[in-house]
Amino acid sequence: MLGLDRLSREEIVTRLALAPHTSLLSVEPDQLATRLESLPWIGSVAFDRVFPHSLVVQVSERQPAAVLGTSNEPYLLDADGYLLPKGKPQEGVTLPIVDGVTSKFMTQNEVEGHRRAKQGIHIAGLLSQQFSGRPRIDVSKPHTTIVDLPNVRFQFGREVEDQWQRFLVLYPTVRTEIEGRSQEVDLRFAQKVIFRKRTL
Repeated sequence: MLGLDRLSREEIVTRLALAPHTSLLSVEPDQLATRLESLPWIGSVAFDRVFPHSLVVQVSERQPAAVLGTSNEPYLLDADGYLLPKGKPQEGVTLPIVDGVTSKFMTQNEVEGHRRAKQGIHIAGLLSQQFSGRPRIDVSKPHTTIVDLPNVRFQFGREVEDQWQRFLVLYPTVRTEIEGRSQEVDLRFAQKVIFRKRTL
C-alpha cells in the first residue's frame, strides 16, 4: 500500500474484501477502485499487478483545504469542495473558513455544493498571494462569493479569473487606499472594479 496518511492499511484491506487465495488474474481493478473511492478520504486509487502474487495499491488521499464554518460541525473540505469527515486541521495549519452552507446542504446538493466551495477555496488561494489573514468565505449565494479578510471584503461573481485579473491590473494604483482601511471591493460587474467603505 502506497500513499496512506489518514487511512490505515487495515482499513484498505477490509474495504477491498478480497477472498483468500484470490488470483491476480481474477482481480477487477475497476470494481476494487469503486469500493475504495467510497471512503471519504480517498481521492483516487490505482492498482498494479506484480506477478506472481502481489497487488500494489496506490492511494491518493484528499487533503484538507478549508474548514466548514458551522461552529457545531467541524467538517473539513478538500480543494474540490468535497466534504471530508469531521476533524481538526493538522497542528499549526490555518485553513480558510467556508460559511453559508451546512454539511446537510453539501450532502443533499453535492454538485452545487462542490462547485460553490471549490470556487470559494480557489478565490481564497488567489487572495492569499496579495493579502494576509485568514479568509472567511461566504458561499450562501449561488452566483456570488464573498471573501472577508481583516481589512477588506471582496465580492466575486461567476467569471472569477477575469475579475481577479482586472483587479490585479488596478491594484498597484489603489494599494495605499486599501491597506489599513476597511474597504469593500466589488468585482461582480463587467469591466468595473467598485470600491466602497466596508459597512460590516
